[in-house]
Amino acid sequence: MTSLILPAYNPGPAVERAWAAVRDFVRTRRDPWEVVFVCDGCTDGTGDRLGKLVGRGRLGFDVQVIDYPHNRGKGFAVRTGLL
Repeated sequence: MTSLILPAYNPGPAVERAWAAVRDFVRTRRDPWEVVFVCDGCTDGTGDRLGKLVGRGRLGFDVQVIDYPHNRGKGFAVRTGLL
């Protein structure tokens, strides 16, 4: 399985474009993939927005949204996603 870790800090509506691009890319892959969004202390509702986007329809791959309350930095977000 290939894991795609995407750290995010208050991306706003841009996360919707990122989600669409990731979804379309992963759907073209034959090998198994998982997508992990890590909301690094987002205060703009990114976690909820992603939850709604991910909840729509059948995806054909695994998606996780990890959301924690305090910004800890990109490195921490990536390590959290890998765990």
